[in-house]
Amino acid sequence: MRFYNFLVYDSNTKQLKYSKLNFDFVKYYSDFTFLFPDVSLPHNFYRFGNIQFNGELTGFIHDFVAFGTLNTSLGSATADINMKLTNDFKDGSYYGSIALDKFNVGKLYAQDSLFGEVSFSGKINGRGFLLADLNDTIHNAQFTEFDFNHYRYSHINVTNGTFSNRKFEGNLIA
Repeated sequence: MRFYNFLVYDSNTKQLKYSKLNFDFVKYYSDFTFLFPDVSLPHNFYRFGNIQFNGELTGFIHDFVAFGTLNTSLGSATADINMKLTNDFKDGSYYGSIALDKFNVGKLYAQDSLFGEVSFSGKINGRGFLLADLNDTIHNAQFTEFDFNHYRYSHINVTNGTFSNRKFEGNLIA
C-alpha cells in the first residue's frame, strides 16, 4: 500500500489535509477496511481500481473540498467540489465543478450493456453514490462524448437538468 503525503490531521482544529494519494483499491481493499474498520464504502467503490490523486483535500473527514485531478482505472476526473459524507460513508452530498475524461460509468455502476465512457465538464449539485440513489442537478454541462446503449453521442450541452430515479429530465442542446 503506497500513500504519498496522504494525511495531515490537526488535532486542535480537527481538520484534514491531503495532497497526493496513490492507492490500489483492488489489491489493498482488505487492508483499507482493516485500517479503517468504521468506514463502510459503497459496494461499487473498489471498481475504481488504482487511484491516483494530485491536488488538495481540505476540511474535515465528513465535510471537505476536493480540488485536483483523480486518475483511476475507470478514467479521470478533475474537480473543485465540496463533499459532505454521512458518518458511515455510504451516502453523501456534493456540489461544485467537475470534468470527466473517458470515465467509464458503465463499469462503475455494473451497467456495461447500457453505459460506456463519458467525457464532460459542468457544475453538479447532488446526493448519492449508487445508481439507485443518485439525485443530481447538472448546470452548464458540455458532454463531448457520452456512450449510451452502444451508441456514442457527442457535443451535447445541458443547460439545466436533473438525474433522479434512474431518469434524466432537462434541457439538451445537440
